[in-house]
Amino acid sequence: MLRFKALPNRWIKVTAPVWAVLQENSAFLTKCVAMGLEIWRINLKLLKSTAETIGAKLFVAKQATLIVPGLPESECDRCKYGNHGFDHNAHIQAYEGIYRVIEQEISPDSIIDVTKISGQSESFHDHVYPTKKGTTQIAEIMSDFLLPHIGSE
Repeated sequence: MLRFKALPNRWIKVTAPVWAVLQENSAFLTKCVAMGLEIWRINLKLLKSTAETIGAKLFVAKQATLIVPGLPESECDRCKYGNHGFDHNAHIQAYEGIYRVIEQEISPDSIIDVTKISGQSESFHDHVYPTKKGTTQIAEIMSDFLLPHIGSE
């Protein structure tokens, strides 16, 4: 859903046909993506500030996904891009932007890189939901990263 300045107290659901129109106006869509990344940046800063305030160590994971450059068309079909309103390349750019913001805002020793399993077909049911194998891989990556931090402070 999007909130428009002209309608500050109203939300509208953006459906696929509306996304098609928005995609035709690439400048507007580019601005929406940039705004989304800045909102993500603000959220990360709020999380960092909250963790500092309560004396907690913040860890941030880069989300694993089936969506990677060069993904075969048969695998792209599993991603159901039509339901998202933007295509494969736009997803790649979005993930790259999200990862870049994480790298800019979070200390490298606090980033858990779960993307090591990205693009592995057998690890995902669709674009982001992991299979049993995927959940096991994610748990191993997370625990391997976090175990050294347990009891260290």
